[in-house]
Amino acid sequence: MQNKRITTRRTIVWLDIENLLRAMFPGQRLHAGLDMTPLKKALRHLTDVAAIYAYGDFFLLSRIFRCDVEQMLRRLGIVTHHLASIRGKNSADMAIVTAIHIALAEQPDLTTVVIGSGDGDFRPVAAYARSLGKEIVLIAPFDSLSRQLKGLAHRMIYLDGNFSTTIKNQRQTALSSKYLASRQ
Repeated sequence: MQNKRITTRRTIVWLDIENLLRAMFPGQRLHAGLDMTPLKKALRHLTDVAAIYAYGDFFLLSRIFRCDVEQMLRRLGIVTHHLASIRGKNSADMAIVTAIHIALAEQPDLTTVVIGSGDGDFRPVAAYARSLGKEIVLIAPFDSLSRQLKGLAHRMIYLDGNFSTTIKNQRQTALSSKYLASRQ
């Protein structure tokens, strides 16, 4: 499928950077740094982006990937929010959900909510944003995506195993699935 630019009037991106990086580089300790190319490619598909926020425990990520992940994200123009990991709690998920709710309440002209995670914990806030008429776009590796969350998305930007970017329009995917089912 050919990549298309997603045209929006007002977009804010929230990245659960721990979730994304761990899914993109499972079990890896990178000594030479981190290749942010897949994330850069994914973000290029969005237009009229008001802000991009990344949430995570950057101290933990720097130990895992042996590079300054926070600085790399800042060089891309991404605003970072450091949240210390607490065992059994996902501080980043909670902070992102809160930030999305605040943005929805305070910015009525917001047209598109982009969530950089495949975590099902984002399903309720995605459903709420969708009920307000907002477009939902997900950025996630294909194999670490909650089906319930995917079902709420208007568009998907997959970061696949080869770290390429693939755009899927949910309506086209649903129609294709119905067509294929009717042909069997």
